[in-house]
Amino acid sequence: MALQFRIASLAGGVAEFQYEVHNNRESACFVAHLLYRHGPDGGHQLEPELAYAVPSGNGGLTLAKCIFPIPAGLKVESAELPYFKRMEPGERLAAKIRLPVPVTPFDPYRVVRPTDKATAVTRLMLRIGYIDSRRIGLRDATVSPSSQAGYFMPDYGLGLRTQEFEETVIVAPPKDLLFYNSR
Repeated sequence: MALQFRIASLAGGVAEFQYEVHNNRESACFVAHLLYRHGPDGGHQLEPELAYAVPSGNGGLTLAKCIFPIPAGLKVESAELPYFKRMEPGERLAAKIRLPVPVTPFDPYRVVRPTDKATAVTRLMLRIGYIDSRRIGLRDATVSPSSQAGYFMPDYGLGLRTQEFEETVIVAPPKDLLFYNSR
């Protein structure tokens, strides 16, 4: 897999990022693409331009679309899983991420209490999870069609074990890209 990532705009209290995933493998891959928030009725409210935002120390911020492991000791009714898009060899997938600035940390399992003071991002990483179809056995219930047309939902356990990552970094993002570091 190959990943390109850039900051498209940073204005009006919103940061817009563009990225493109290229399946340069010889097999189909399922790429984490679509996140959601839980609506008042408990259903999924799809947010195509959403990404998890995780502070990574020393001013680092990771934007992620992937399966996160459930933290040890945390009890959840069901795992939070992104919707995955199947990409054939040679296929490209272009997408956007839009987040308010300062960025508030967001991850599927942790309640993050941000600090009151925004911090400049000094290192920005994009992490995209994917599952190579060659790693899925015929009897494994790893990936199945989801309720969203054209998307697939992985099984949490096997998906977590077979997920790989493609990452790219912007070493010196603009100084006005801010985030609330967690306490």
